[in-house]
Amino acid sequence: PTTTPSKAPNVAPEPSKTPSKAPSKTPSKAPTSKKPSIDMNEKSRIRIMFQATFNVTTEASSGNSRRFVKPHEEALFVATIEEVMTSGLNETQRLLEVTILDILGTVSLIVQYEVVLEELCSNTCEEQVESTNLYEDITSYMDDEIKKGNFDSTLQRNAIACGGACDNFKTAFVEVGVYGRPLVE
Repeated sequence: PTTTPSKAPNVAPEPSKTPSKAPSKTPSKAPTSKKPSIDMNEKSRIRIMFQATFNVTTEASSGNSRRFVKPHEEALFVATIEEVMTSGLNETQRLLEVTILDILGTVSLIVQYEVVLEELCSNTCEEQVESTNLYEDITSYMDDEIKKGNFDSTLQRNAIACGGACDNFKTAFVEVGVYGRPLVE
């Protein structure tokens, strides 16, 4: 054996004293795992409208069976219905509007509201009007959420976030929903 190496060792070059601003690699062309969102404004769609009610039991009593709808209560119920209902929709469906029509009662309240939903047309909208299951699917979903207690927890969480004006609803629970006939157009 000799005492001198046969090859010079690999030594990294010194870093550049004037680095370039250009990227060292071209961007990846691989697709992302994120689904593209569907622009519902550029597609034909149908609307589904219906009225509904549900009973809410609270600990406090206002003493009147007919009372004025308080703005904080209206906001609380709209936010809760929107949150629960939206989680039951897919990417071709959306909730356009929830309107509280009335809140009746004392300890046990009857909340009357109206919902407007939209669904993209897969073929023609005439066919979609005849074949949509959105009303059946969303009302069944809402009933399940009420039975499982998820509607209650959402209402209670929203009541806590609302603050003192919504104290009556921090332990409230919701009973059965009743849904009117849908208008599909």
